[in-house]
Amino acid sequence: GNTFYDVRIPGLKLKVIQVDGQNIEPVTVDEFRFGPRETCDVLVEPRDEAYTIFSQSMDRTGYARGTLATRVGLEAPVPAVDKPQWLTMADMMGGMGGMGGMGGMGGMGGMGGMGGMGGMGGMGGMQGMSQAGMQGMDHSSMGMQGMNHGTMAMDHSQHAMGGMKADASLTVPSTKARHAKTEYGATTDMRVDMARTNLDDPGIGLRDTGRRVLTLADQHTIGGPLDKRGPGREVELHLTGNMERYSWSIDGVEFGQFAP
Repeated sequence: GNTFYDVRIPGLKLKVIQVDGQNIEPVTVDEFRFGPRETCDVLVEPRDEAYTIFSQSMDRTGYARGTLATRVGLEAPVPAVDKPQWLTMADMMGGMGGMGGMGGMGGMGGMGGMGGMGGMGGMGGMQGMSQAGMQGMDHSSMGMQGMNHGTMAMDHSQHAMGGMKADASLTVPSTKARHAKTEYGATTDMRVDMARTNLDDPGIGLRDTGRRVLTLADQHTIGGPLDKRGPGREVELHLTGNMERYSWSIDGVEFGQFAP
């Protein structure tokens, strides 16, 4: 949480023109989140005054600041760090339609430190894991349960596939997860039955600030997708693991156990 930062310049809009070296259709925001090795190129139009470049850590334990000014010695007010927010099950599990996959969570006694999760009354419409919400897992996070890697929220239905028609059913990501047998065991302590593609989720700590935050849904390559073909099939991969053991796997199979 302290290696991902939320960046803004109070009093100025940020026009994002490039993300991670890729030119995108310009989008104007108040704030963006990024992490190690990520880049975000923005344009600003400052007036003849000082501005604070404010970058607070995602866990809200501290911040870094800089000053954008027309001459040496000018400073602008430094905003207060936002209040930290607790991660909830909404940030880790999809639609929460049926939590039948939580059989492996019998040993939840050690979760007493989750007092901030008291407001979990209506869990029916909970959002899926967000890259932004669990950045270290982002860029997220992206709710890999049932993610359709062929579409990534882009409508390819109008594109030809070398003379072959794209399957119209693949233009919308699946929401019902299909679990492999390998996902049932000690290495997986929960499963998501109702996945959600939450590319428009700003992430934990940024959802209700009143500020316009850059999301993955805002980022469109200039000229459209580089690959114009429509989706031919859906490849469903599940990010699985056991949080108490801090072990992670794909479809319940750990690295080294996969067949070629």
